[in-house]
Amino acid sequence: MLKKSAIEKAAPFLYLLIGLVLLYFSFLNRAIPIAAWLAPAFLMRFSRSNTKRVFLAAAVVPLTLTYYLVWRPTMQNLDPVITGILIVGMALMLSAALLA
Repeated sequence: MLKKSAIEKAAPFLYLLIGLVLLYFSFLNRAIPIAAWLAPAFLMRFSRSNTKRVFLAAAVVPLTLTYYLVWRPTMQNLDPVITGILIVGMALMLSAALLA
């Protein structure tokens, strides 16, 4: 059995990073149409190159953080408790969607 090189092991996480950056630029006033098309492709590539457990562990926190960074300007006037509830809700929704 051949061992994977470091580049082969890190390649899926590069897909995740590219997908998250493109996802950030596909929302609200920073919307770049090509980013909205390419972000899901890179995220799906990452999900298919890993097991569900690795994908869930490696993707929920960065995706939640990306969504928070995108929606942060609209949540600035909210109470910190409500903001925390929204962030936990986003994480739970992403976990449920990724497990389906």
